[in-house]
Amino acid sequence: MQYTIETKDGDLRAKCIEELARKRGLDEIEALVIDNRLLTLIKIISTGLGEDVNLNIVPGDRWRYNAETNEIIFPVELLLTSSPEEIIGFSAHEAGHRQISRHNLRKAAFKRFFSKEYLRLLLNAFEDSREDNRLISVYKGIKLNLDITYEDLLPPN
Repeated sequence: MQYTIETKDGDLRAKCIEELARKRGLDEIEALVIDNRLLTLIKIISTGLGEDVNLNIVPGDRWRYNAETNEIIFPVELLLTSSPEEIIGFSAHEAGHRQISRHNLRKAAFKRFFSKEYLRLLLNAFEDSREDNRLISVYKGIKLNLDITYEDLLPPN
């Protein structure tokens, strides 16, 4: 599997690999092995649960599924901060969007939701809950990964 990244900021992935090596006291080869292992994990989970071997996995600024390009975008910085369990949770969640999220921007309701960022985020909050509930009902073991994934994102209360 080959993964490449071209960003306006340069090769963000290479920078993260260097930072991973520095922070964890690894040499560059060890950091590359971790990088490839995590990217392979994302690809396996995403294409499997998304039921699409042509699903593209690309580095970017944040986790999201882009239906127009059939891509799951993931934040490269996850190499420094996420465990494999968290990566499985995020990958499964985004692959789930590949399965059920349909946004037809020709329809007025969707046009409105995508006209302002706060409305898009509101729609996404409902869609995320719907997707996670579906994932848990279909893939019984995924709840553990989702719980681990959301543990740092959601306040305990």
